[in-house]
Amino acid sequence: MKKWMKTAAAAFIGAAICTAAGSLSASADVTPDGDTLILSGNVTVDEVQAYANKEAVKKVVCEPGTVFPKNSSWFFQHFDSVESIDLSNADTSQVTNMSDMFNGCYALKSVNISSFNTSNVTDMQGMFTACKSLKRLDLSSFRTENVNNMNNMFSNCTALESVDLSSFNISKVENTSYMFNTCDDLVELDLSGFDMSSVQDAQDMFHSCYELQSIYVSDKWNLNADAIDTVMFKYCRKLVGGNGTAYDENHTDKEYARIDGKDGKPGYFTYSENYVKGASLSLDGKIGVNFHVSLNSKAFTVVVNGPGTTIEYPVSQIGMYKQDDGSYKIPVYVNATQAGEAVTLKILDEDGEQLDLYKSNFEKLDNGTVSYSVNEYIADSAQYADDENVKALVKALDSYCKAATNYFTGSDLAVETAGSVSADDFDLFVPDLAGTKMALVLDAGTAIRIFYDGTETTAQLEGRSFPLYIQEKNGSKYFEIENIAAHELDHFCGMKIGTKTLAFCPLSYGYLAHDMAADKPELINLVNALYAYSEAAWAYQQSLAD
Repeated sequence: MKKWMKTAAAAFIGAAICTAAGSLSASADVTPDGDTLILSGNVTVDEVQAYANKEAVKKVVCEPGTVFPKNSSWFFQHFDSVESIDLSNADTSQVTNMSDMFNGCYALKSVNISSFNTSNVTDMQGMFTACKSLKRLDLSSFRTENVNNMNNMFSNCTALESVDLSSFNISKVENTSYMFNTCDDLVELDLSGFDMSSVQDAQDMFHSCYELQSIYVSDKWNLNADAIDTVMFKYCRKLVGGNGTAYDENHTDKEYARIDGKDGKPGYFTYSENYVKGASLSLDGKIGVNFHVSLNSKAFTVVVNGPGTTIEYPVSQIGMYKQDDGSYKIPVYVNATQAGEAVTLKILDEDGEQLDLYKSNFEKLDNGTVSYSVNEYIADSAQYADDENVKALVKALDSYCKAATNYFTGSDLAVETAGSVSADDFDLFVPDLAGTKMALVLDAGTAIRIFYDGTETTAQLEGRSFPLYIQEKNGSKYFEIENIAAHELDHFCGMKIGTKTLAFCPLSYGYLAHDMAADKPELINLVNALYAYSEAAWAYQQSLAD
């Protein structure tokens, strides 16, 4: 069988650039009808380009000791049938030019360049242009402090979903035009290392990134606005800034190339550090504080602390808390008597080390921890809220929390809204308990317990089955409906237990209290405050619907 070798004086020397047989042996002694191109020794661009446009070549590998030339531009241009390139053994320490290195590798699906030494490279323009099958690129090892040109670097990488540019230093780069042009499938970009102060041309840098939702930048960004008068975001229709600024086809130029919300101005970028966008109140069945946080790629675990509890949320498992703007809404629940107790949040990396955390104005928190309470939210809302329904709801919640504290702890706090409610207000909520007994549980969430001593072990309510529980301390048996939202406390439900049919709602307990415990003012104040809270929550929900 004929051998393909580069020879001198009948001995194999220099660079072997050959196609391997089906065994894919990494040997210079190979046959010409295989699918692997093996590089070794001091290779040249011309030698490699001799195999461009060869349908037979599907893979490229490097043997240890393979040295790339100083000018490695166009090295694998139009290797349009190659699906895999492994250059982990390549020595690129002498290379200064990598422009268009993989340009036109249309079928390329994987490329290993993790060991590339790019410290002397000055030109990376068009390096991955039209690598249309490449989905992921890990360039985290790249050193780019001497690069001055990156235009079209990833242009027309239409299948690219993620690219790690976290290590990029572009302080000398003058041209980033069309850098991500038509990266159709790219969802997010981490450009936190980008210092744009030297860039003179950023024309259409993100042009036609149809799926791009988030671009992360740091305080380094510093766009040279005086030198650039250009369109940058055309057709980035899904792009949203970190504070919710959505893409607007009337704002596609440099004006919106800034961190959203910084200095009170809108932009399409998200701050690359972990930061707290704000806090809200949770009233969807449980009382609590929601922290709205934007997390960067280093965030691994979110740790929240509430009264008597610590919960660790792995970032990989909190997709249900992700909002449309890319931030996360992390809840911390408390019961009504804990409204004044602070809840906290901090972020850990993969090694368990605490990461820096910033405020919504991008000022660094001293201890990397954010702290808030239900009472602080109540105070802030009373001062800053404009919506009258919000003010009424917060006022009613405050009274309810105080009434609960008085009842459960013997305190004597003023309960403002309870005085506007009387026993007559509960006449609409007379229950039919069919011989059972009812109790109200006021924890983080409101719950109803129906105590029952029959033989049935399940109850039916609105198409759902509820199991029978047994209290350990006294053996009492009950069915429980949990986490009833404040605006649904007056919602009657029909429960079936065997042949019995019950009708009740949480405010039915208020009717029973007025009827049977009129001599217990703390309890009466509590159910009255609960009624007022329910009314305010219902009015607020109606205002949202309107």
